[in-house]
Amino acid sequence: MKLITGFTYRPEIDGLRALAVLAVVFFHVGLGFPGGYIGVDIFFVISGFLITSLIIKELQEDRFSFLNFYGRRIRRIFPASAVMVLVTVIMGWFLLLPSDFIGLGKSVISQTFFGSNIYFWRNTNYFAESAELQPLLHTWSLAVEEQFYMIVPLLLWALIKWLKINSRLKLVLILAIAFFASLILSMLVLPTLPAFTFYMLPTRAWEMLIGSLVALAPVFPVLKSRMLRELIVIIGLLGMLLPCFLYTKDTLFPGLYALPPCLGAALFILGASPKYDATLPIAAKLFTWRPIIFIGLISYSLYLWHWPLVAFSNYWALEEFSLGYKWAIVLLSIVLAILSWRYVETPFRKKTLAKTNKALYLYAFVVSGAFVVLGGAMYLNNGFQTRFNSKVIAFDTAKSEALHENRISLPVTLEVAKQGAFPRFGDTLKDPIDVLVWGDSHARAILPGVIKTAGDTGSVAVAWHSSTAPVLNNIPADMFAGFSLGADSPEWAKTIIHQVDEKQISNVIIAARWSVYYEDYVKEGSDSNFLIENFNANLLKTIKALVQTGTNVWVLREVPNHAIAVPKALIKRELFSTNLSHYQCDLEGLKQQNKYFDALAADMVLAGATILDGSDLLLDKSKGVYKMEKDAEALYYDAHHLTKTGAGKVSAIFEPIFSTTSSRRSMSYDK
Repeated sequence: MKLITGFTYRPEIDGLRALAVLAVVFFHVGLGFPGGYIGVDIFFVISGFLITSLIIKELQEDRFSFLNFYGRRIRRIFPASAVMVLVTVIMGWFLLLPSDFIGLGKSVISQTFFGSNIYFWRNTNYFAESAELQPLLHTWSLAVEEQFYMIVPLLLWALIKWLKINSRLKLVLILAIAFFASLILSMLVLPTLPAFTFYMLPTRAWEMLIGSLVALAPVFPVLKSRMLRELIVIIGLLGMLLPCFLYTKDTLFPGLYALPPCLGAALFILGASPKYDATLPIAAKLFTWRPIIFIGLISYSLYLWHWPLVAFSNYWALEEFSLGYKWAIVLLSIVLAILSWRYVETPFRKKTLAKTNKALYLYAFVVSGAFVVLGGAMYLNNGFQTRFNSKVIAFDTAKSEALHENRISLPVTLEVAKQGAFPRFGDTLKDPIDVLVWGDSHARAILPGVIKTAGDTGSVAVAWHSSTAPVLNNIPADMFAGFSLGADSPEWAKTIIHQVDEKQISNVIIAARWSVYYEDYVKEGSDSNFLIENFNANLLKTIKALVQTGTNVWVLREVPNHAIAVPKALIKRELFSTNLSHYQCDLEGLKQQNKYFDALAADMVLAGATILDGSDLLLDKSKGVYKMEKDAEALYYDAHHLTKTGAGKVSAIFEPIFSTTSSRRSMSYDK
């Protein structure tokens, strides 16, 4: 049985590539298309279809060779990406700060070993540098495809040549099982592991397997109807186009939301298949217009080159790009893509360069080795700090406090909370604990200030977890899913209160980035008032429950948040004399930031809490703005988390706490 017949060049698929890449480019540049990231998913479907068609066709003709297959993949992918990486490193030398140049070096090594997706998954967290600033971030999708190319040829070869399975139905069934397993896994882990779901092959493979299933689809007699084919292609286009405009960055993606664009691409490919009629449906024929096909031909290079331009532009920008600048990025990306396609892609694909597989593999090996050495040098030399002066290095170093390995303590899981094994500082042998700092990442950020005030004789413990408010009965919104305790949050809060009671902890400081939780509720529109009232009620309930245990409750008002990442802003002022006053939080800004918290403050005091506020210690009274630095040291490591220096700056507000550590409340709160 012929599993693949009539596998020829299909110009409308190049047109489909054009749609995919333009959606991605316009999304990244900010020219509409809020859901344009689905262009990557369209690419995945196309790749699955073409690769599966090619492999099975060669297998059934007894001319498949792993050496030739991977040689074609190297010719298609490696040369253009190698040039892009080299140019990106050169640009990074002039544009990136040492800490980010180190990160670029690590990503160079990871992409060399087809592991960019793993690197960015492992380094995508609440405290990581914004993804929009990482010049090689886009190589994650190439890594996913390359990993797919490692597995699928082996799988199809084993099924067809080793197990002698030549039944279309059996092959479709096996691939369908893999498809559903990957899709279900994606749906299950997305709420709790969104970064893993986004970057990793097991949760993305189903998108390419849709293309594989289309490649193996039998001839459906019903699709010989011209009208039905027209309808299928139109439905497919709608499945791809509508998400480009209806989805946003906040859409929980991929999971089920990736189905419409992927199914849309599959329907487009199926409906336009020459198996049914050599005449293309009208909607598909539009994609064979020569300018569109040309964009499709350069789509790979366009995808490669547009992102470093966007990332480097974002790196030093303090405001959104102008419309003219956005179009300049698009046009420059197209120019670079044309040059890359003409002088890099084409010579390798037509074997003008590296004419034999031996020469090609040798080239790939040597260049890959050079990239490993280059990336290693960038890492081992600390990003070549001598490129900048000591003041810039000091500000850049402040960013390192965000790194996982530099945190003063790790997040407290539910299991650790149940054991009461809170990280302790100061006099760790003292019982009971003088102060427990409880909250989200802002609680961790102010911890050095509490420890400083406690001195050597005080006992300080901490219970924190990113994006998890220290509030009873509160489950963080989906937008915090990747960093919070999620559905475990209510039990976590209840457990901490139990431990406060059991360990007879004298004081509890509750700290959080209160404004972001309120802002999330405000986004809910008509339900916002109810959600805010419910959050407030649970916050008051938390205070009362703590007071009931006999502890002293202190609630920290949120520190001033600035409009931009502070270290980067200070560096830009140092290098370019940029005026930062427009980006610094002022008195009115702090008032607006904390308006919901302040509206509840009196009720919190009535419930038994004491409000702590360190904002005056950060205020530049002569200018009416809140400080970003002290003695050439950054007070924040991003826009709102205090550095150790920043926490030390506000440490005086914790002094009243340690005058009460000798005793708990003599009378619990009377409900």
